This record gives sequence, structure tokens and C-alpha cells, in this order.
Amino acid sequence: MAKRRLKPNFTEEDLGANAFISKDRFVIKVSPGLQSVTDKNGNTHYQEKNFEKDKYCRLYNSPESRMLVSKLKPYAKELLIWLIYELDAGKDYVWLNRERYMEEAGVKSPTTVSLAVKELRFGEFIMPSNVREIYYINPKHFFFGSRINAFKENVLVVK
Repeated sequence: MAKRRLKPNFTEEDLGANAFISKDRFVIKVSPGLQSVTDKNGNTHYQEKNFEKDKYCRLYNSPESRMLVSKLKPYAKELLIWLIYELDAGKDYVWLNRERYMEEAGVKSPTTVSLAVKELRFGEFIMPSNVREIYYINPKHFFFGSRINAFKENVLVVK
């Protein structure tokens, strides 16, 4: 096993400027809206908030998820990333359009896709539904939307 290194000791000023976030390379499109907030008395109030226009997916960074992803073979990691981009908001399933995936990812063999699917299933990232090529995703690892809203029965309040 490789020797573990310590994280470097630095301040954010030591890093210098992040060239990725210059205004000519990175713009965040937002639309104004209202967000409801419930106070400790149970009263609902509304406050203005900007909401991002671009779609995004949350990738939950638990040590368990990191270790599972680290152990995936490269072709399975590639498919996992592609599936993340295919998610629809608030849905716990995704369509694997194999032909489009193979074309976009430059995969030549359907066997490679099948092996990637098998590995993602084994790692419990996806599992088949009753409909061919539609897979349930494991929202423990990634989800597009609010897991709180989508899975209300699974919410556990921790204080």
C-alpha cells in the first residue's frame, strides 16, 4: 500500500486566482424567485432568491461513495458520469440509450456497455426496473433535485 501523504498546509491566498472563474469563461445564469422559509413558530415567510438556470446534479461525497467509485473500472466510471448527465429532475430512474452512449463515448463494443452496467449494478449505483433499459438510480450516491422532496418518507431529522 502506498504511503499516505499529509495535506499541504496553505491558505487560500497561497493558491492564487482560479482562471476557471473569470467572467469571460464562467457565467452563472439565474432567474429570480421566492423561497419559502418556516420559522421556529411554524410560520411561513417568503424571501427573494436567485435560482440557477443550468441543470445540476448532486453527487454525495461520503467516504463510502468515494471508495465505491474508486473501485469501479474506467468503463463503468465513464458510464456513471454519462448517466448523471442524463438524469431528469426529481426522478429516481434513468434511460440508458445504449446506441447514443456508445456513439458519444466512442465505445465500439456492446459487451463493454454490458460490463459497465453489470459493475454499476454490483456497486449498487443502478438497478434494473421492469422496463428494458430503464434503470433505477441509488439516490444515496447521486440525485438531480431535492431528495427531501422526492423521498419524504426517508427523511430523518438529526439534531
